[in-house]
Amino acid sequence: MATRFSEEQVSRVGGDIDAARSINQAIDWLAASRVERIEVDDVLIKSKLAWKFATLRQALTYRLVDLAEATIGEWTTVNLLASIVLARSFLETAALVHSIVKRMRSALTARDLGTLDDLAMKELFGARLPEWIESGSPKSTNVMTALDDLSESIDFMREFYERMSETAHPNSFGVGQFYATTDKVNIVVSYSRTKRSPGEIYSSLVLALTGAEWSVNQLKALDQMVVELADLHAALDAASKSVGPAHPTRR
Repeated sequence: MATRFSEEQVSRVGGDIDAARSINQAIDWLAASRVERIEVDDVLIKSKLAWKFATLRQALTYRLVDLAEATIGEWTTVNLLASIVLARSFLETAALVHSIVKRMRSALTARDLGTLDDLAMKELFGARLPEWIESGSPKSTNVMTALDDLSESIDFMREFYERMSETAHPNSFGVGQFYATTDKVNIVVSYSRTKRSPGEIYSSLVLALTGAEWSVNQLKALDQMVVELADLHAALDAASKSVGPAHPTRR
């Protein structure tokens, strides 16, 4: 199954080839930035908190790549509904990356290690199931909150997400209107997996997958902040001449 847009196929459906190339390049960068393991190197040895964000970054990157590749793969094989559902999930993840980077930058600027640790723990171990939260898991970031954050930078993204959701959910637009065509004269209903054309779906996927390009910049910023956080943590430890209980990040 293809994991990048084929220029030939995009051209055949009348799609924007330049957009496909840009998305492919962004996915290539994301894929190449994954690592198989994280070791405590010269940077991460300075701060367990920086290590938390480094590990979170990798998990998010793996998810972004998997969802982007699956979105393209399903579209390539003309499983159009699946491609929309996957693209929607990809957009949610890209929005969360943006939200994390924004909150991390704010807390880092304020030199607030407690808030940074809360953020790392929330995004690493957060949940939505009430019984998990009752047992001690932090409450994860609501994806709609993350999308609202993203919409402050890209003002149409929340509206676009809502439109995608109409297809991703088993609503009329994602069920009857997606597959069925009614001949009202002969009273016949016909069904097809390609009632909505690959070209029509492609335009929606491209908009969602521009999140790959956005995420490249966000993850580069996160990488730099991991270094800054490690240096800050080390400097604060040295200034206070204490370790362990003095900082909640040492738990």
